[in-house]
Amino acid sequence: MAKLLKEGYDPNDIIESPLVPMSEEFRYIHGMSSSKVDYDIEEEVLEVLNLLIEKGAYLEASTKSGEFPVYLASTGKKLKILHKAGADIFRKFIDKEGVVLRAREYVRSAEGLDYMYEQGLKPDCDYIHKKFSEIENKWYKHHYGVGYKERCR
Repeated sequence: MAKLLKEGYDPNDIIESPLVPMSEEFRYIHGMSSSKVDYDIEEEVLEVLNLLIEKGAYLEASTKSGEFPVYLASTGKKLKILHKAGADIFRKFIDKEGVVLRAREYVRSAEGLDYMYEQGLKPDCDYIHKKFSEIENKWYKHHYGVGYKERCR
């Protein structure tokens, strides 16, 4: 992929894969953001993600179902790369039924959620991220002096 991008391949091309319906308009920036990588190739994946950004991949590209690259970031490192390149890590998406989906609802790593809090995400009682409750609890204690269970009764 890196070689193709360096040779002028379109970084915004739509991926054709039996795993992803063409109607989703899933691009390489989505794929590199979401890939679950083995640690032995992590640096290569991060290099391709950076190269996609450098070559002009659209950071706010959405699939038809509303998935943005920041929603798909499988690691805190990827979320940081996307954010530093200009992606909106606090973006909201309104689905077909009018439900507002927030980026933090999609965070796929504790490091990513921690990073969002470092960047100004405010904890609130309407939303508790069950998957990374230790991070939520830490930030409730930081902001309110008590854990989220005590704060949100």
